[in-house]
Amino acid sequence: MLYHFNFLFPFSKNNLSIYLVEVFNGILLIMLSILSYLNFSSNDILLSAFLLIGVTFSFVNAFYLVMTKNYKLSAHLISIYLVLLFLFLVYTGGVDNTGPLWLFLLPPVLMSIYGLRKGILLLSLFILIIVMMFFLPDADLLATSYSFEFKLRIVLVLSISALLSFIHELARKVLMEKMEKIKNNLEYAHIRDELTGLYNRRGFNSKVDYIQEVKGTLLLTDIDYFKKINDTYGHNIGDIVLQEVAHLIEKSVRQSDIIVRWGGEEFLIFLAQTDMDNAYIIAEKIRKNIERMQISDLEDMQVTISIGLSVIDDNVALNDAIKYADNAMYLSKKMGRNRTSKC
Repeated sequence: MLYHFNFLFPFSKNNLSIYLVEVFNGILLIMLSILSYLNFSSNDILLSAFLLIGVTFSFVNAFYLVMTKNYKLSAHLISIYLVLLFLFLVYTGGVDNTGPLWLFLLPPVLMSIYGLRKGILLLSLFILIIVMMFFLPDADLLATSYSFEFKLRIVLVLSISALLSFIHELARKVLMEKMEKIKNNLEYAHIRDELTGLYNRRGFNSKVDYIQEVKGTLLLTDIDYFKKINDTYGHNIGDIVLQEVAHLIEKSVRQSDIIVRWGGEEFLIFLAQTDMDNAYIIAEKIRKNIERMQISDLEDMQVTISIGLSVIDDNVALNDAIKYADNAMYLSKKMGRNRTSKC
């Protein structure tokens, strides 16, 4: 089974969004419940009703989010309610004209839910509406009155809060992208051979279900006299040979096929939905391409491979097919190398 690095990166982008919406909805529920209780004995029936509606909405929204995981709709509903609530508080003044103080909660919420572009756009639009309510002459957009200094400070601090939320969201986005890149690199390195870029055995294990489902033919290949290449020309040249062989194999198969660096100089190739006869043709093509391969540093030594074939079908399990391919490959070795044998 393919191992994931979730212990280092516990939240995917989607899971983080769900988590944030759950947190916002929980905070909203607690906040509105407390305010509803505090305003229960007041004479402000309209505000109390607005808060009670919010409590009911938060309960329903929390249940909906748990059942459907549709965080996008849930986030939209939270944002709409908060915008309406805060505009209502600005319009009425809330308790002792402290309603506008709640506006500073909106920037981090909108920026976290909608991201950089939509978040700053919605915040700019919201601030514009507040400015119009505060300063538009003879518009009568307020049911209460605030001093000019208070209104000016509210707008300035709200704008600064929006800017800081934008900077924070930008930093968070950059950090998340870096973490996602690191995670992908770690997962890639975990299932890929560092030298050739092919799957390693862990990568092969992650593809077992696919191989067993689609069936096909296995090719197990071994570079002939590879130890002699290393001993004569050095391991650096041996690495070049491995890379060139891997490259030629990749060029000879389809994207639906799987290539694995099976051992030191061994490669396992799975040809999806391919019978033995067609697999033999492909194997011979690979063998001949490698036989013609030219590596200047090898001087007069020629690179060849021995190949063994076996079929994976309803009667042959994958593990058995690997053993059969291995036996066929060693048969090719015994028969003089640089050839393809069937099992």
